[in-house]
Amino acid sequence: MQIKNSIQIGIFATMTVVLGSLLFIGGPQDDSGRVIKEFWNSGHAILFAILTFALLSYTPLKNSSLTKKIVFTILFSLIVGLITEVIQLLIGRNLSAEDLINDLIGGLAGLAFSVAFTRRSALYLLSGTFIGVVLSLVGIRGFILSAIDEFRMSQEFPLLSGFESFIELERWDFEHANISLSNQHASTGVQSMRVEFLPGKYPFIRLDYFERDWQNKKSISFDIYSESENSVTMVFKVYDLTHLRSGYYFNDRYNKRLNLLPGNNRFSFDLAEIESSPSNRQMDMSEIIAVSLFTIDLKQPFVFYIDSLMLSDSQAKIEKQIHDQ
Repeated sequence: MQIKNSIQIGIFATMTVVLGSLLFIGGPQDDSGRVIKEFWNSGHAILFAILTFALLSYTPLKNSSLTKKIVFTILFSLIVGLITEVIQLLIGRNLSAEDLINDLIGGLAGLAFSVAFTRRSALYLLSGTFIGVVLSLVGIRGFILSAIDEFRMSQEFPLLSGFESFIELERWDFEHANISLSNQHASTGVQSMRVEFLPGKYPFIRLDYFERDWQNKKSISFDIYSESENSVTMVFKVYDLTHLRSGYYFNDRYNKRLNLLPGNNRFSFDLAEIESSPSNRQMDMSEIIAVSLFTIDLKQPFVFYIDSLMLSDSQAKIEKQIHDQ
């Protein structure tokens, strides 16, 4: 039994060292897929589940009361989790409240599994295992949701974003803006995305996660409903992986000024124009990685609704907006 416990402790120690080191070295790149990024982020919950399980199952803490174990787990997860976040901040990474929450969730999952397998009771075994599994799923929720949405993206292509599921909002990044799903002004389906640009230098929304290979498509289109009583100038931007890696130079991407009129607006653009937009090369249509809309020097909030962002097999029938008051 002692040899078995020593082997198990050795395995847990090895896993802890490996996972712990990954908090500070390596990691996904900016152009890495969402599933990879979310799997990496799930390491916080997994690490603290392993740590807590090992501490509560193979140290004198094993004989402590359940109340003491709960208190220990909460304090251990929060204190050690905060220390790791501070260290990450010092080495140039971001301090994340979500990571700290996942540390606590992982710690509680490890506690539940420890109770399940160290208490000689069928009730503890069943309840502890159930709670541990539920908490583990919560801890890796980002990975699960991103995997589901990646499957949906592949099935819906050439639709890039139709806003019929809350998961789709995770495809978008934004700054000086608020986004949410809305039942208003949907051009297809029942929902659109409501966007509120806030005053700032460059308010933007950016679609980061979608099917990147556009080689066999001919055009891209989307619908926008503007709540403004006046026309608003916006910029539509598309770029590929080469642009990201070469320094984001203005002349190395597609930029198109749009004139949004009050009410409904529809835009459609030939991908051939986008492909030829970089000044010294052809855009790599097999590695398109971002689609963005932004304004410049916005002085007051501006609300619009976007829907049905999609590619088409046919050439754009229009090169400018179709407007319907």
